[in-house]
Amino acid sequence: MKNFLCDDTIGKLMKKLRLLGFDSKPWSGKCEPDRIFLTRSRKRWGNYDGESFLIFADDWKSQLKELEIRYSISKEIKPFTRCVECNTELIDVNVEEVKTVIPERVFLSADHFKKCPNCGRVYWMGTHVEKIKDDFKEVFNADEF
Repeated sequence: MKNFLCDDTIGKLMKKLRLLGFDSKPWSGKCEPDRIFLTRSRKRWGNYDGESFLIFADDWKSQLKELEIRYSISKEIKPFTRCVECNTELIDVNVEEVKTVIPERVFLSADHFKKCPNCGRVYWMGTHVEKIKDDFKEVFNADEF
């Protein structure tokens, strides 16, 4: 599975990559040989010592399409398996473990939860997930996601 470094020129892309299950973290200014550096800056791209990819598009959907063309990332997608905040792999938890930290309406309507063991953020398949899936179906020209 691909690992990415994302600089500040690509905005929302890092979060979207995490939603897709890719290990993606902010660029610290240093080369990390096991990661592909993503940027819209020709200068940073040209000066990076490891593998890098220059992104041309402004919006995250088009940026993902560029990554799909170059790296066929759709073959490696593991959606909703990483924390969008800290990039840690999520773990399955039962409702009893999270019922004190989720809204009551969620407690009454959802039955599957994931939690980030690092930052403690809790995730569930809420109504917003269908919108996210629809966006990804559009990007990857897929019938299902």
